[in-house]
Amino acid sequence: MITTTTASLHDSRIDLLQKGETVYRDRGYFGVKPRASMDRTMHRAIRGHPLSIKEKRRNRAISRTRSLVGRPFVVIKTVFHAGYVRVTTCARAHVKYIFSGFAFNLKQLLTVERQTA
Repeated sequence: MITTTTASLHDSRIDLLQKGETVYRDRGYFGVKPRASMDRTMHRAIRGHPLSIKEKRRNRAISRTRSLVGRPFVVIKTVFHAGYVRVTTCARAHVKYIFSGFAFNLKQLLTVERQTA
């Protein structure tokens, strides 16, 4: 599911997950409970309460998984120059990002075909 909102709405206010899914989130979502059954939110150190060794290991494991998922966003932002939205409505921004996703998938298809050839 793809949803486009205004920039004034924080990501933690939108939860697109279904029951039974696992959510991997960074420290910005610390303290917000998701609807997903498995919560893999990174822990954040609070003043006077540094992270324990166990929490640091957990954050490192979550970071490994999140880094794999972050690649499409980096490619869309840098290769397709879709980091800034210069359209006037949410509907136009939505269409722009749908096409950016299509373009990324086509680029991935070409990459996979080159690797298998």
